[in-house]
Amino acid sequence: MTAKIGLEIHQRLDTRKLHCHCYANPSEDKADFKPDLVLRRRLKAVGGELGEVDAAAAYEAAKKRVFEYQVDPRFSCLVESDETPPEELNGEALQAVLGIAKALNARVVDEAHVMRKMITDGSAVSGFQRTTLIATGGFIETQKGKVGIQSIALEEESAGIVEKGHGKFIFRLDRLGIPLVEIATAPDVKDGEHAKETAEILGRVLRESGLVQRGLGSIRQDLNISIDGGERVELKGVQDLRLLPKIIGIEIERQKKDGVRKGGETRRIIGEQSEFMRPLPGAARIYPETDIPHVRITRELLEKAVVGEKSADKVTRLEKLGLGEQMAERLAFSKELPLFERIYAKTSAEPTVIASALLESLTSLRREGIATEKISEQQLSGLFSFFAEGKIAKAAVAEILRELPSGKGAGEIAKEKDLLKFSSRELDALVASGKGFGEIMREYRLRVDAQELQKKFKP
Repeated sequence: MTAKIGLEIHQRLDTRKLHCHCYANPSEDKADFKPDLVLRRRLKAVGGELGEVDAAAAYEAAKKRVFEYQVDPRFSCLVESDETPPEELNGEALQAVLGIAKALNARVVDEAHVMRKMITDGSAVSGFQRTTLIATGGFIETQKGKVGIQSIALEEESAGIVEKGHGKFIFRLDRLGIPLVEIATAPDVKDGEHAKETAEILGRVLRESGLVQRGLGSIRQDLNISIDGGERVELKGVQDLRLLPKIIGIEIERQKKDGVRKGGETRRIIGEQSEFMRPLPGAARIYPETDIPHVRITRELLEKAVVGEKSADKVTRLEKLGLGEQMAERLAFSKELPLFERIYAKTSAEPTVIASALLESLTSLRREGIATEKISEQQLSGLFSFFAEGKIAKAAVAEILRELPSGKGAGEIAKEKDLLKFSSRELDALVASGKGFGEIMREYRLRVDAQELQKKFKP
């Protein structure tokens, strides 16, 4: 018995929200969220454009739940609270998705129409999610042949769940309205390993765009699976790509054994298993958004949409700067790459020192509980300028990084902590004092570069 398998990828874009000017990245700002206001809502299902009520929306609305929404005004506004009309489609997000559509060989629509997708599970205050079809008919190449791309859409992220159970459902609105690119493949995926490869390729294309958020929860994979003669099942929320083969295998066996409800099912992934959520939604839940004007996709707009640099090209470019292969690969796939490039352009500091600080030193400090999020780009540029001018040694960079959350500059910290590098004359005096190379390095390692000192000992 064969199965039809397709993937849906949902990736947050790193721009302001889709229909207002708020910005949020919950993966990074989670600890900083402070609710000033709580909203309470009940949601009900209403008829779509033709008056028909969607089965999935009706199923959720019948539970008659009361939903609470925590509001931090730094990350959301009256648009997310459904108290004021939405603004027009975010042009930067549109440009990003047009570039992704180009990279996926897709055909872009002539005009982008914002639609409402009815959702009554509480994840949107308004009871619907705004979504806009951008492109169709693309493809990617895999080891098992082409996988078609049925659709590429630009839509709003849902609200983040904080607490649920015993009739209590609490959401937070920082996540609601963040632009998502949704990529739906054709049912061309042949098996679990093929699904994993397909998801990895799509994830790489998205990262290469340079316009996506990174971090836990910023990308999600859903699966669509049906066996011969059966209804389609949508599996929501696959987080770990390594589990895709096992999840698909378990779901196919479940469908063979238990069958699928008429009209299809939406199920939630829990570990490697799934549980029923609601009936599969249909066309009745989609209807036009009348508050937002259509956007004509002109030739000029398409020409401005940039396809991201391929990862292999990034690695080659970084290796030419002097980074080793392993470091270049890590940086090319890291969210720190744009920051690295800006700092290097400003300071011309040694690239390996910048990369090591961003990828290793800052990570170690975060694990120690040091508030590295308080370090500004200006402070980092100041630190590496100070280093490039020869005022501190390589070993002192990590020590100064540790102190930057205080708000002080690199120069001030170096003077306070006695980290200024020895001058050539001072090194000559140390060598003349009779101390050996090892002794000097042990005693003054934060103020001496080993290569410079070694030259002093050569005859």
